[in-house]
Amino acid sequence: MKQDEMPDLGWQADLLKAIRGSESPDLHAILVPSYSEGLALYRDSQRALRRQVLAQAYPVIRQLTGELCFHSLADDFASQTPSCSGDLHLYGDVFPQYLRQSPVSADFPYLAEVAALEWHIHRQYYAPDIPLLTLPLLVQQCGGDVAQLMSARMQLAANVHLLRLPGNAADI
Repeated sequence: MKQDEMPDLGWQADLLKAIRGSESPDLHAILVPSYSEGLALYRDSQRALRRQVLAQAYPVIRQLTGELCFHSLADDFASQTPSCSGDLHLYGDVFPQYLRQSPVSADFPYLAEVAALEWHIHRQYYAPDIPLLTLPLLVQQCGGDVAQLMSARMQLAANVHLLRLPGNAADI
């Protein structure tokens, strides 16, 4: 293949479909005969990983729903919302919206709100550390000028977000 030619990546799309549960006849032609066992193992591994990633981001939802219900929600969520990033810490950002639409929320309307709170906590945990502003540092940045120090305005860091919760998710 020449350097400026793009490789045929159709087989990768077929493999991804097969991992998600759709068999591809074209895939049979390029894989060894016993591929279905390996594919099933890979499928199970992917399912377990998605469940684990969501369980780490949403431990309270997992406790509230129970293991079996949480796994069912995680599997259904994964089938509707594939990961769009190689960073596993970003997977699950729309899980609160998914829960809001889920039939489970009809009986437990607070689940989506608890999930939104958990996602914000999760994102803050993995946010980059920023230096703290101490009083000596503030004085130094104002050049020791008291008038400038007194008129200094504080600004929230970019990773700080306001989350409005109409219910009592924080109490749960």
